[in-house]
Amino acid sequence: MLRWDGQTLIMPLGAREGEFELRLAMQPGALTDAERQGYAQRSETELLAWEDAWAAGRFRLQSDETLVGEIHFQGDLLPVLALYDPSWMTSGLIPASEVMLDGPDWVLRLPIMPSLDGELGLLRINRVLAQMVVPFGPEPTAVDRVLALVPGPVSQEERDAAVQAAWVEGGRREKELVPALLAQAYSEKACPLPLPQESAALLEGYSLTASPLPKGCEILVEPTQVQHGRRLSARVGPQGVSAMILRELPLDFEYAED
Repeated sequence: MLRWDGQTLIMPLGAREGEFELRLAMQPGALTDAERQGYAQRSETELLAWEDAWAAGRFRLQSDETLVGEIHFQGDLLPVLALYDPSWMTSGLIPASEVMLDGPDWVLRLPIMPSLDGELGLLRINRVLAQMVVPFGPEPTAVDRVLALVPGPVSQEERDAAVQAAWVEGGRREKELVPALLAQAYSEKACPLPLPQESAALLEGYSLTASPLPKGCEILVEPTQVQHGRRLSARVGPQGVSAMILRELPLDFEYAED
């Protein structure tokens, strides 16, 4: 249903209210016949190009200009995806576990890392706007991540570089976050376990074990499951980090070209 909001015509294109909307702003003046014809020709050209793109079924997933994944549609088969971002990643190019229709949107579920309680990742795709949303809840929010589906394949060189960059940055974030949270905890207690609720939530997916010291304790940090975003093993005490490594994990992002 179209909505008129002052100077803007709002055209909902998705199943969730406020998401995947086309907003057309009213401007003063009138189009000439030549302008109208030009817009019509450009619109037809773009429409045909998108029809070809959907027929080919291969899209890059981009956050602004940054390549963070790809999706391959395969007719009646489940689409194949790869996600490679510092915050989340698949273990390689994998088929979606489930594809559902929610009105005009596709809803995909697939295994992702980190998965803190065995949960699957959820993605919403709008074909009209060629956008993918990573939702944070059942209703749209300002912090939902929006990715663009850009027509075209990803070369193996691009893929390898993007995976490596995400892997390195994800590890760097762990090495920065975990010691910082524990340092804050040690500033308040000689042995800070159990951690305050907020810090404990941020460290979900790690096991923390205390070893007694003459004054206080040392904390051993280990991933409960080694995965992207949860690879850090460390020993942290009142004086800081005494040991730290990032666990290795095999990934398979090789893609067999048709």
